[in-house]
Amino acid sequence: MATTPRVKPAGSRTALVATLLLLLGPAVPLPAHAGARAPQPGESAPVPLDIVVLVDESGSLDRDDVEAEANAASTIAQSVLDPGSRVTVVGFGSNNGESGQIAAREVCRPTLVDEDGGRQYLADCVDGLERREDSEGDDTDHAEALGAALGHLTGTDSPDGSSKIVFLLTDGALDVRDSPQYGAAERRNDNAAALVGEHLEQAAEHGVRIWPLGFGSAIDRDQLDAFAAGGSQDTCNDLEVSAPVARVADDSSDVARSLQEALAAASCSQVGEPADETLAGGGRATLEVDIPLVATDGALMVTKNNPAIRVEYLDPEGETVDTGAAEHRGSPITVSGENSPVEVLRLVDPMPGTWSVRLTSPEGTPEELVTARAQWKGFINTFLRVEGGQDPGELVVRVDIRTRRGPITSPEALADLEFSAEAAFPDGSSTPVEIGDGGEAPDSAAGDGQYAGTVSVPEGTDEVTFTSRVQGPGVPDDVHEYVYTFDPGGSSLRPSVSFGELPEQVWSGQEVAGTLTVTNQGPREETVELVLAPSEGLLATIAQDTSGFAPGSSRSDFTVRFGEGSALGPATLNVLAVDARGEVLHTSPTIATTVRSAPGVLERYWWIWAPLAALVLLGGGSLLLGLKKARERRDVGGIVVTLHRDGGALLPPLTAPARRSTVFAFTVREEAGADPRLDHARGPGPARVHEVRRHRSGGVLLRTADGRERLLRFGQADEPLSGGLTVSFEDGRTRRREPSPPPAQHAHPRSPGPGAAAPEQGPPTDGIHID
Repeated sequence: MATTPRVKPAGSRTALVATLLLLLGPAVPLPAHAGARAPQPGESAPVPLDIVVLVDESGSLDRDDVEAEANAASTIAQSVLDPGSRVTVVGFGSNNGESGQIAAREVCRPTLVDEDGGRQYLADCVDGLERREDSEGDDTDHAEALGAALGHLTGTDSPDGSSKIVFLLTDGALDVRDSPQYGAAERRNDNAAALVGEHLEQAAEHGVRIWPLGFGSAIDRDQLDAFAAGGSQDTCNDLEVSAPVARVADDSSDVARSLQEALAAASCSQVGEPADETLAGGGRATLEVDIPLVATDGALMVTKNNPAIRVEYLDPEGETVDTGAAEHRGSPITVSGENSPVEVLRLVDPMPGTWSVRLTSPEGTPEELVTARAQWKGFINTFLRVEGGQDPGELVVRVDIRTRRGPITSPEALADLEFSAEAAFPDGSSTPVEIGDGGEAPDSAAGDGQYAGTVSVPEGTDEVTFTSRVQGPGVPDDVHEYVYTFDPGGSSLRPSVSFGELPEQVWSGQEVAGTLTVTNQGPREETVELVLAPSEGLLATIAQDTSGFAPGSSRSDFTVRFGEGSALGPATLNVLAVDARGEVLHTSPTIATTVRSAPGVLERYWWIWAPLAALVLLGGGSLLLGLKKARERRDVGGIVVTLHRDGGALLPPLTAPARRSTVFAFTVREEAGADPRLDHARGPGPARVHEVRRHRSGGVLLRTADGRERLLRFGQADEPLSGGLTVSFEDGRTRRREPSPPPAQHAHPRSPGPGAAAPEQGPPTDGIHID
């Protein structure tokens, strides 16, 4: 009995390869084989939620309790992560027969959270919740509340395919003794309780889950438990935490936290530990929350109570999020509740790591307890592959996952996930397949994020249905099925693929070498070709030395070349060994890498540049020394300029800055009631700037503010500037070398006037204009 799935018979080898590439494409599943239903890889589809939040407004609660309920309802409305979801908020008390009383009133109309302004509307409308007075019907009618919720959730306008949830915020104590519609006074509570039971049966029938949250001074825990148990028990995965359960808040300040946890459990998302701090008026606080690698959708929920408190968000690399923008570093973002007690920032494909929430309180405001929590959800891609094992009747099952950001290989990210697989046979029996990532055969490598296991198939079995499941906290149940059909023709080929050292990063033009080993147990030469199954956006080709393999064991080298135009970022690749009939004989382990931009010449040929640099250091020392001396000759350091007027020096002189430079820029400051003075030119401005450079003749080249250039010797007669002002130059280097300079150049209180004879020094350049 052979254990090889057929891809699709083709008339030629070229057609076979083309068919495989079309089947594999970016999804990287094992191709479908004859008589089999193709595996259904891909991202687990988000399921929209249809949520009704029932808020107790009865007189048995105080105003702080109702305010806490409103904040909790706002948190629910703003932090739902599932696209296409709808939220309705209903406040309830009782109808005691007086005009205008409504037992259950719609406070926030049914609102799609994704519609324009939907979340902000929900953040604002909860302000309409209030503790009722006696004249408004301040008793507790759970029957009317549940009836109103079911009316919304079972109506024709409920989002298609939605998961229906009721969050019931109450103390759990039914009280309709003053509500005449329930009959005789002594039977009213019993009659209302019976109607509650009918509503719970309807909820179970229509798949409506009920999550009660109890708080207040008179909690009826038994009734809360009955609410949770009476509705639907369907869950988004089979983890115990996802089943409806009653929760009790210790006090009103604990309501939002408890409801956040209920929402996370009900929607298979995850909520982190809260970070909180007491923020004084005029003060600042920074709270830190974590978002894990597996998260594909996230929200940072901030409870600040005082709407005037300003909130800033910093990503794990310390960059501040512009909440007015549509995205942050490629991740779409939205923010709501900025002027409300509860503010929420939502992110798609958030950057994993520790995020910071910075809160600033206005001066003079009361002290507030501020809290931040992260909520996240991971929509994953599951890939299920089945291939023939080394022994007859043995199959190998491989399961790996990735998110929209790429493959998941981090042990920390995988630690909380549960992987399982099962094989079902035509006779109705089934067996679990133990899969692991410990590196023991058939698993290729420990901790690479690919789980593998084997199963022995009874003799005579035509096909096996495999089911894989991945789930965990914050990860909705992801189930995939694969029907494996046996080929009665069989195959005598046993190929395997191996690589040398695999790079963590690749770029266009890079090649990776590998070896194909084939054991041919038949009597004649057989063909085995290699085909690539790349992740979406990865462009790669494969070339092998030979595809013909004689009886016995033989090897063929191959290379994988990464092409231009590949999407940058995490990527995966599998190599499939296929025979001439289109049968997939072997699938390599998943290769996880990162595509980056091609390195530059310096980085790529570092092994050349290193010895070349050594040669330059050894053989080019004199050149470097010459360059250094040339720079020193051009350095204006030591040049001193003196300002003159009417033949007299205006002290002090100005010396070029000590830092190395080839230009000495100066200006003349003229202030009312004071002599003009020299000053360094500092940055742009209205000042007239003059520039001095050393000249190879041994003098200086002066460029005045009006564009004139003059070549001057040190100590030469003053050069006119404007307004009767002139300048002259000395060289501090010369003074250091010549302790006794000529008196004509130094130590005179007033310099010679214009046109005076210059000392005999250097070339005769006085009066020569430099073009």
